[in-house]
Amino acid sequence: MNLKNLFSLIIISFFFSCSNPNYENVLKDDSFRKTINSGNFAELSNGFTYYNIDNRFNENTLVFIHGFSVPSYIWEKTYNSAKEKGFKVIKLDLYGRGFSDNPDLDYTDELFANQVIELLQELQITNATFLGLSNGGRVIS
Repeated sequence: MNLKNLFSLIIISFFFSCSNPNYENVLKDDSFRKTINSGNFAELSNGFTYYNIDNRFNENTLVFIHGFSVPSYIWEKTYNSAKEKGFKVIKLDLYGRGFSDNPDLDYTDELFANQVIELLQELQITNATFLGLSNGGRVIS
């Protein structure tokens, strides 16, 4: 195989590897959710959302939104620090990440923002401060 053919093969392989719009392809059904020993799931309009909530009865609420490539565990130290200070803290996995469902939809900032809004409505939270990491900042803006 000459260098030109090898280069062409690499380019074609790269494009095919980038063609899937969804980040994860794990089937996250009821049996999957039963294996998760921590956190909670809320059934929202586009699937199940995994989240953690602590200090549920405090009024000062912080909501942590992760970036595109790393689920909510990226916030663990900050989440725990805020929890120890008494804040009501919530972190969630956006669709297609972590333990949340992988709906067959385009993963847009609007989809993620609606997911956050629906979760807060489900939890009856009307006032919160949002913290976003990387793409999470775009989602909350």
